[in-house]
Amino acid sequence: MQPPFVYYGSKIKVQKEVWSRFGKVRRYIEPFAGSCAVLLGCPYKPKEEIINDIDGLVTNFWRSAKLNPNEVAHYANNPINQIELYSKSKQIINERQSLVEKLKNDPDYYNAKLAGWWLWCMPQSIDTKFTKLMNAKPRVICCNGIHADRKRDHIPEIMQSISERLKHTRVLCCSWKKILIESNIWHNRGKMVGVFLDPPYNTSRTDRYRNLYTADECNNQALFNWCMKYYKDCALRIALCGYEGEYDIPDTWSTYKWISSNTPGAKQNLENREKERIWFSPSCRPCKHKDK
Repeated sequence: MQPPFVYYGSKIKVQKEVWSRFGKVRRYIEPFAGSCAVLLGCPYKPKEEIINDIDGLVTNFWRSAKLNPNEVAHYANNPINQIELYSKSKQIINERQSLVEKLKNDPDYYNAKLAGWWLWCMPQSIDTKFTKLMNAKPRVICCNGIHADRKRDHIPEIMQSISERLKHTRVLCCSWKKILIESNIWHNRGKMVGVFLDPPYNTSRTDRYRNLYTADECNNQALFNWCMKYYKDCALRIALCGYEGEYDIPDTWSTYKWISSNTPGAKQNLENREKERIWFSPSCRPCKHKDK
């Protein structure tokens, strides 16, 4: 299954590699969910799944898709229209902060209309920060996300399949520090746990655009310290994403090199596409082929 929208930093190209290294895990945790490309690419359903994103718009989409896919599809199933793009984007931006508060205060809350509009707007705004969308040139010739030819006539079915896939998935909206606590990791002691970490890349050590994401929780050193604290546990399999040189990775970890097709900043610095790395902790299964 593929994500229904295009998202910067998506790991669609490495789905198979990640699950080859993780193998079968009982619990899967993804603190920086984004488009959930890795989760949707899992060849089986882990018994327990936790996804999280600090961006309330992302979280609201996944919660709405899970609980009310028909309404999301209804509001997303429209042709491209410049005036609608402007007005819907403006309302999404205006409601974003109150949306986050409602999501945090009520575990049953979701806004399917906003989720559908967000899904509809995303493919038309991928070349610019979403909050600046109203000043962007509209992408009238758009073939991404739900506006792709192969998806345009199947939006209700796509949303229904996502709802079914996320039926037992826990969708959260908070800091990664609240997700990666010991009670979440070791709830079933001895059972294999897979943690996929794809944080916004550290702007202090790379060429990633600043303010690329609507919500950007960038404390990558603290995240790396968490990895160093827990990675030696044989029941924990960790995959950490970043650019080459971003972390001082121990020699016991394995490095997977890959080339991204949508690396932010690629127009100004094509070398960023060559810097993509995923580091796998020693407990992960060995690579079956040479790094790409």
